[in-house]
Formats: sequence, structure tokens, C-alpha cells
Amino acid sequence: MMGRKKDSNVSAGQKLLKMYHILLSDNKPHYQSDLAEILNCSAKTVTEKIVNRSRKKIIRKVRK
Repeated sequence: MMGRKKDSNVSAGQKLLKMYHILLSDNKPHYQSDLAEILNCSAKTVTEKIVNRSRKKIIRKVRK
């Protein structure tokens, strides 16, 4: 069973874009727990977003 979303008004894509904006615009390191708090999601969700995005990029490169 899946848990309830902490913020049901924001899509996964919007959170992904916000996370990348934070990581690229700030000139400091961010920890998983910090990103989870900023994005109003779990630390596991932060990791899944990064892993899933990386996996998609690798698959596209292999298919080319």
C-alpha cells in the first residue's frame, strides 16, 4: 500500500523541476533530508526522483 502524499497539489514533475532548480542555483551542498523538507516530501521520494531521472537518461543514451 502506498502512503499518502504530503502535498497532493504539486505534481512529481513540478517537484523534480524545483529540486533541480535548488541544486543548480544554490552554491552550497544540500542533504537529502533538507531537500525533502523543502519539497514537502519524504527523503525516499527525493532519492527516487534522482534515481529515476538518472535511469531514464541512461536508457535514452543506450537507445541512440
